[in-house]
Amino acid sequence: MDIPEPIQLRGASTASPLLVVRGGEHALDDALVRKACQLTRAKWGFDGISVFEAPNGSIEELSKRNQGIASRLRIRTAFGEDLRHAGFPVLDTAGDLHWTIVLADTESSTLDRLRSVFSPPFDNPGFVRTRKR
Repeated sequence: MDIPEPIQLRGASTASPLLVVRGGEHALDDALVRKACQLTRAKWGFDGISVFEAPNGSIEELSKRNQGIASRLRIRTAFGEDLRHAGFPVLDTAGDLHWTIVLADTESSTLDRLRSVFSPPFDNPGFVRTRKR
């Protein structure tokens, strides 16, 4: 049995409202969330999905600093406080602006509750079309 990596938290402050972004119109679909949770479980030993902080609430600033978000035409957002109130801890993991939303399980009811905290998908104001090589 593989032993999960130790989680290195940055100790990031959540003094101001934490706005997190999940890239992709379908990024909260059951199959994609379950796949993300499998990867997180293999790495750290718990179910969770990656999101990125919009610095000072600016999706445009996040897109300048994170190519993965900049390349997503559609995104969804949620506030850290709303996630925590809905029963989803938010950990400051894995580097600059990266956060992990912890899920107790990947049952459909849990995933429905998670989606209810996020905005509907909308056009990414920081979208940058990448050229295919």
